[in-house]
Amino acid sequence: MSPVSAGRIFLYGTLMPGEERWPALQPYAASWRPVTAEGRMWDTGRGYPAVRFDRAGDLGPGGIVAGVLLDIRSGRLAEAVTTLDLIEEEGNLYRRVDVATSDGPAMGYEWIGPLDGMAPLAGGWPAATARDGKEMLYRTSMWRVSSVGIPGTLGR
Repeated sequence: MSPVSAGRIFLYGTLMPGEERWPALQPYAASWRPVTAEGRMWDTGRGYPAVRFDRAGDLGPGGIVAGVLLDIRSGRLAEAVTTLDLIEEEGNLYRRVDVATSDGPAMGYEWIGPLDGMAPLAGGWPAATARDGKEMLYRTSMWRVSSVGIPGTLGR
């Protein structure tokens, strides 16, 4: 079974829970959990990151991208992928790829543009965020949540 047909999507950057673009994906989320994938992240300077996944070891040793593994609600996968393709400008800015995460295979989006002039983001995207008074701290796959419940449960 492919990561897309399994309904598992690796998210990083502005698509993660608590981030700017999370509301576009939240209706499709059954659950999520912090994971990592081998790769590198850069700051595009446009308010969102670029990631290249290291599927063949060509990026060199030690590159880790912290993110979230999103499990899609039953029957909502096609809608979720269509939404993500629009957000990520699939085929223009990013492309859909299979990603090996620390919790198994998933679908993800990889930057296809040039990286010239972009600053590396070794610490992930971002170290901390605050949205609408709900603090979600994200560092190397560790969550601390205050006033919003337990991550990945959608209030269950």
